[in-house]
Amino acid sequence: MLPYFEPGLVLEAIEKHRIDATMLVPTMIYMLLDHPDFDTRDLSSLQTLFYGASAMSPARLREGIERLGQVFFQFYGQSECGMSIAVLRKEEHLADDPERLASCGRPVPWLDVRLLDDDLQEVPQGELGEICVRGPLVMKAIGTSPRRPRRRCAGDGCTPVMSLAPTSMDSSPSSTARRT
Repeated sequence: MLPYFEPGLVLEAIEKHRIDATMLVPTMIYMLLDHPDFDTRDLSSLQTLFYGASAMSPARLREGIERLGQVFFQFYGQSECGMSIAVLRKEEHLADDPERLASCGRPVPWLDVRLLDDDLQEVPQGELGEICVRGPLVMKAIGTSPRRPRRRCAGDGCTPVMSLAPTSMDSSPSSTARRT
């Protein structure tokens, strides 16, 4: 365990300790990919690179897959929803499919994930909607603030994630913007 993030030290630690799994945010991954030592380090032990906390550029993700292999595993979520709403598994990270790489992944099985319009109706395939979730780990309601008023997506306890997304053909949401 490193006391702080420094890309050169992370690359060195992966090589020296034969690290096989780690969790990073996209900005950290970009810093690793851009580091001058990246191509000189033996990173072959790395089997899974978990990432989340913000969207990752599909172009940079493709670069990562091309340079590290199919080791990426994405978590999409927020603290109000038990951290995981959807995951994009390693085998779903297809370097030649930018739409898939922009996806939030598939909803986790313990949550009901819907994309709703402003009238709280599910949006048709491919249209933009707000990601709303319902399940045992989801907060009952999100607190009030001037920027985030208390609201539910529907009367059945669905909670807004405050992200807007279109659905893809395989029903994977692709987060595109935060709702204000």
